[in-house]
Amino acid sequence: MGGGTVRSVPGRCADTTIKNKMTGQNGRQRFSRLGVRWTIQIFESSERPAISSETDNVSGDGFYFRAKERFSPGEELECLILIPTFDPSLVSRSLDLHCCVRVMAVEVLEGNNGFGVECHIENYSFSAILKHNVPYGGGLAYS
Repeated sequence: MGGGTVRSVPGRCADTTIKNKMTGQNGRQRFSRLGVRWTIQIFESSERPAISSETDNVSGDGFYFRAKERFSPGEELECLILIPTFDPSLVSRSLDLHCCVRVMAVEVLEGNNGFGVECHIENYSFSAILKHNVPYGGGLAYS
């Protein structure tokens, strides 16, 4: 994980005031989904260890992932999504997306394979600075 150890910040997601815009008026997704497998860490609370998984797909305002743990619709979570950069000049191989999400839907997966979880991103922030191994525009790229 780029940027060192990340810990949950209690109450950080509870201050969210952004309205849920996961679906349009007709109940359909507002954004197209892109099928990508990105590493994700989910923080339920500061007392419990992070849950690791990967996304099945992402959109402009949310993502879907699978987990062994059950989540509840309406639950607020803190997440860290590691977006691969594919840039060999970067010190870290991923761009860290810190986000507060709301669980929108949960489905039981066939064959006792856990749960599918659909999340809406309420707010987010990227890592502040990307450090390069070789000089590139002064050696720093701001995200």
